[in-house]
Amino acid sequence: MTTAVHHPPTTAADARHNLTTTGRVVRVALGLAAAVVGALLLATPGAVLAYRIESLLVLAGLVLVAIGAIGYSPLYGLLGRVPAPSREGGPERP
Repeated sequence: MTTAVHHPPTTAADARHNLTTTGRVVRVALGLAAAVVGALLLATPGAVLAYRIESLLVLAGLVLVAIGAIGYSPLYGLLGRVPAPSREGGPERP
């Protein structure tokens, strides 16, 4: 029986960036959409609960934009996720 072996990042850049380019673009796009929709909803009158939910939507959107822009997900960091090497000749991992 084989067991999964965790391979630590091979370079300092791998440790700082644990999102693929596609993942970054998706997070930025979804974050911008959530922030814009939340801001538009905040501009309309509503109940206190709606105001809080809309504020959380804006905050979550901004967090997604920040994570996508930086390229590092703290949750992925805790889980030890490292993106697969790129096909353009990135470092290979066994």
